[in-house]
Formats: sequence, C-alpha cells, structure tokens
Amino acid sequence: MGPSASVIDMLTKRNQALQAADPHHVTLSIVNHWISTSRHASGVWPSTHYIKVYENTSLVLGADPYPWRNASSTHDIGVEAWEISDVVSAFGPKGNRLRATTCVAQLFDYGAFKPLSLGWTEPPFAVKRAMTWLELVMGCGGVLQYCWKDQFLESKRAGQPAVAANSSTVARRMKEMQSIGIELLQYLHLFASGERNTTDLHLSVSAGKHTHAALFGGDQNKTLFVVNAANAKETVDIEHCTTFDLYKCRNMAQKTLHMAPWDVQIVPVPW
Repeated sequence: MGPSASVIDMLTKRNQALQAADPHHVTLSIVNHWISTSRHASGVWPSTHYIKVYENTSLVLGADPYPWRNASSTHDIGVEAWEISDVVSAFGPKGNRLRATTCVAQLFDYGAFKPLSLGWTEPPFAVKRAMTWLELVMGCGGVLQYCWKDQFLESKRAGQPAVAANSSTVARRMKEMQSIGIELLQYLHLFASGERNTTDLHLSVSAGKHTHAALFGGDQNKTLFVVNAANAKETVDIEHCTTFDLYKCRNMAQKTLHMAPWDVQIVPVPW
C-alpha cells in the first residue's frame, strides 16, 4: 500500500484500536517500495525514506518487493535486497530499536496484467528459494510467501480472458513452496539463536555485491548461510581464524565456495 496522509492515519488508528481490544496478537502492515518511491517522485509524499511513515501503523512491518523480471539474462533480485536492507536498517536488529520485520516475497506473476513485452513471469524454483533465504540472511524476523491470485493462473493479460492454471501446475507450485518451508525448518533452531557478529569471531566473507551472508547458531553449532542473488556464477572466499596466540591469529582456515546462479550454500563453522 502506498502512503498518503489519510491512509497512514487510518492504519494508525486501526492499529491502536486492535491493540487495545486484543493486545495478545500482533498487527501486520505490508508495504511496497515501488509504489511508495513512485509517490515520492511524483510529489504525493515528501519522505525519501518511505518506510518510516508506517512506523505506527502496526507492530510488524512487511516489506513487499516485486523482485523478479526475466527480460534480461543478467537480472538479479537486488531490488529485494535493497528493500530488506531499508526495512531492517530502519526498524530491525540493525536499527536503533527492535521491531518485528516480516519480509514478503512476491513470488509469482506480477506482470499478469501487463504486456508480455515487459518480461514478468513466474520465477524458476531456484529463484524462489534464493528469494526466501535472502530474507533470513539479511535480517528479517519472518518470511511470508505472497502471490495474490496468480498462483492459480497461467496468464491474465489486459483485454484478454484469464487462463486458469491446470491442476498439475498449481500442485507443482504448492510443492515447491512446501519444500522451501521444510528446508528452512531444519535450521530454525539456528535462526532462533540469533545472528552472530562475524568480526568478533574473526570470520570474513569476500564476494560480489549480489552475495549476502550471515552467521547463526550457538558456540557449538555456528553456521554460515550464503546466498547468491544474481543470475551469474559467484566465487566466495571465506577466512576464519581458528587459533590465537597473544591476540594474534596463528592458524587461518580458508575456504572457497563456487556458487551457481541463485545458489544457497550452508557452511558449518569451523569447517
């Protein structure tokens, strides 16, 4: 939802009323970066940091980017990383106070009502998986898969009748989403332990601008999660000091990851 004074006022009052009536449940607002930044560019809303205007509209803020467009062979999902960074920096663990941030992956065909020439299509499974992992690696407190009604359509172009997806297509999409959820649950205990400071642990990750990494887990099960958010191969170099002597590193362990496009790799530390 794009911001306007009346919308923000309505959401703020509704949130206050809901919290007063039922303080045991959280409220959630889902906002879209493209709509909000477009409103700013047109002069409708004066704030350049759009997410701040939603500060009092809910307890949980959901970022809803539209990251996938396959018209270009070099396309990446950097717009998702940009929005996640904006939200987490403003309200999440990296901000000046803790807020629950649920990131919303817009997984399906946003271009259903747009000309085919714009190139919006359903992303392949590897992209859906990378989009989901990227949210957790960049600091989101939860993930929500969002598809409007496109999950049940093959296409619905302007001026043309909708084409319903057949049952096998819908079943395939549901199975893909289920498999991502099952994979994430295997590491839920690590995420619950919180993100670790890699500098304090003398661990460094060197890679391209579309590679994102984060360390989770306790002292006995530290695990590094690395996501390549681009449609290109990526080489990632990792260094970890395992032995110290008088505050100097005496043994540096090194590891290189060769990541495929949209790849996710999970590395126990030390390896």
